[in-house]
Amino acid sequence: MLKITRQQAVSLLLCCLAFVLLGAVQSVRAERCADPAEVTVIIRDTDREFIPDLRFTVYEQVLDVDNAKTIGRTIGGGKIETYIGSGLAKVYPYTETQYYIVKVDNPTLTNLDFWFFDAMSLFCGKKTTITLYLSALKVSATDTQGQLLKNVKFSVYEQKNDPQGGLTVAEDVLGSFDTSDTGQSVVYIPTKNTSLGKTINFYALKFRSPWGKDFFRWNLNGTDQKMMDISYVFSDLLVSVKEEVTGAVMPNISLSLHEQILDNVGNPTAGPQLSTAKTNDLGQAYWVYPAGTYFVRFKYSDGRTADLPNIVINNQQRTTTQLLLEDDAKRASKCTIKSTLDVSFRDGFGQIVKNKSFSLYEQLTDNDKQPVSGNKIVGGKLDENGLGRVQFNPEPVNHYILSLCDQTLKFGCFYFKDIQFDCSERLFFERYLTQVDIILRNANKEPLVDQRLKIFARIKDVDGKQIMDENSGFVLFKVPDSGKVSLFLAHKDIHDKLLGYILMVENPGLPLYANLDLKGGWNGFQYIMQTDKLLPLAIPRPALVPKNLGKILLQVERNGEAWYMSPADGRRYFLGRPADAYAVMRKLSVGINNGNLNKIPVNLDLMSKTDRDTDNDGLADVLEKGLLTNWQHPDTDGDGFNDLQEIKGNYSPYGKGKLIYDNNFSRAQSGKILLQVEANGEAWYIYPNNYQRYYLGRDVDAFGIMRGLGLGVSNANLATMPVGVID
Repeated sequence: MLKITRQQAVSLLLCCLAFVLLGAVQSVRAERCADPAEVTVIIRDTDREFIPDLRFTVYEQVLDVDNAKTIGRTIGGGKIETYIGSGLAKVYPYTETQYYIVKVDNPTLTNLDFWFFDAMSLFCGKKTTITLYLSALKVSATDTQGQLLKNVKFSVYEQKNDPQGGLTVAEDVLGSFDTSDTGQSVVYIPTKNTSLGKTINFYALKFRSPWGKDFFRWNLNGTDQKMMDISYVFSDLLVSVKEEVTGAVMPNISLSLHEQILDNVGNPTAGPQLSTAKTNDLGQAYWVYPAGTYFVRFKYSDGRTADLPNIVINNQQRTTTQLLLEDDAKRASKCTIKSTLDVSFRDGFGQIVKNKSFSLYEQLTDNDKQPVSGNKIVGGKLDENGLGRVQFNPEPVNHYILSLCDQTLKFGCFYFKDIQFDCSERLFFERYLTQVDIILRNANKEPLVDQRLKIFARIKDVDGKQIMDENSGFVLFKVPDSGKVSLFLAHKDIHDKLLGYILMVENPGLPLYANLDLKGGWNGFQYIMQTDKLLPLAIPRPALVPKNLGKILLQVERNGEAWYMSPADGRRYFLGRPADAYAVMRKLSVGINNGNLNKIPVNLDLMSKTDRDTDNDGLADVLEKGLLTNWQHPDTDGDGFNDLQEIKGNYSPYGKGKLIYDNNFSRAQSGKILLQVEANGEAWYIYPNNYQRYYLGRDVDAFGIMRGLGLGVSNANLATMPVGVID
């Protein structure tokens, strides 16, 4: 018989009791519901849009040996239906489990799923619905001018530190994407609170630019239930090349970009060559490169170089600099494209001049440094619409002289000097001619039809006395049936010196004379012809009333060139390229305070749909700066309606109540360009057809608005409208 002590008996009893209790616990733990619980799972992004086709799994939530939450047994799962937007799972929960975990498969990154702890409690035979939000990065890329770039490739990595303490990326890529045709891509990244096991503290994005260079965005991490907008800007370098004396732009100039290194004495010099570029027709060379220090070089034909050292490209910014070259470099600076030059002239009333010949000359200088005509470049003739068209390859570093002579004259030609042309497919040149109208009347003030007359140049003799240059006389003019002789005479010579003329009228006795002193524009001379003299008689200047004031006119019979009819002076201004349109808008604008501006309704029909919209309220950032709404918050006044909704509904985005418009005031501003003097000079155009205002933010916005609101006009009608020039 086995004998045990009292102490041994107590220990044995305790062991048996523990074994029984453990078995009971395990028996309870293993108990599952007889009736299944139904779990409806909805998964949304942080824009509150449901995400279809995602798989999810439901786990027990238990504690590990360190009392940390972890996964237990799997009890079921499902998939979000494509069109319904939710997923249904029938699961058999354990009666003793308080909370359950939901794992959502990451649709974008490999092995980085979302784990939602304390997601829900489940009860036998009960229904439960949960909504889960995935944190994400909305990634886009732009150039330094804010232009959204599409189909840009990028990859996501875990961010690491190299041995020197700098930033680098892990060897394995987590996922590769592109910004697609929409210009953006969404990457779902779990946060520390939605990760299991290894947690990534920071992510890095590596962009492959459209120009073939790698760019990095560092220190990114997610925020629970938030989508972060990551807009990456590709840094670039813009070098403007000009002739050092005249400042003229120099196209077609080859430059090389180098790494910058230090020579033996520590001076910066050109290292390995990275790339080459030719200046465009604006004299600009352009590179898209990551942040760093670079060196630009131009090599003259004799081997000399012009260098730009210490060029620092900063991350996500544009660096601009200028390189001045000697005249020797301009041999290569002829425009690469053959430009079409449209020439137009107008008389003193702003009406078109027809059927006159013109010539374009290279401008040279004489020994006194005065401009003179050199080789003839091209010539042409104005057609019945008053337009002359020629083609040539301009050289922006050169100056030109355009000449027009009345075919009946031996002198009095017009010379327009110091003309420079940018490289462009379409060039336009228009000037006004000095017009002279002469009317002769008898003593009864009746027109003297068929009266003969001549005009001579007025010169100075050796004593400085003004005399008639008898060698300059025209052919005889006869006064036509209209009673008026009209011709064009320059009032200044090529050196800007005033010219004078003498009128000679035939008479049965001695000829009669009168001095003709001209000024620019229209000059009317009317005389009563007496026996011994010409008696001056005043002649009024006719007035013209321009049409289409304030509108944008498009030349539909050409290539849709756009013109703005200024309501201030009744002249049309060429809108050309976006930069030209923007300059016209700024020069012809009228200041207005915010109170009066808000009396005019806003039209959003032509606003850009691709510009950056930081707060996702449907209004681009650049537009919100003009509207004075908060571009970082979708609801400026915090009343629960976003800014776009309020403006479209004619409600104030700044506070309570509706926007109050003044129709009479709006009509009074028709066709004007208004500048916000109480803000940062933002510009608005008041469209005459609806008296609403359109925002002219950047040069591309102004150009797009102007062309979008343009009215087609024939060349003949356009030719009746005088042209204005922006100084």
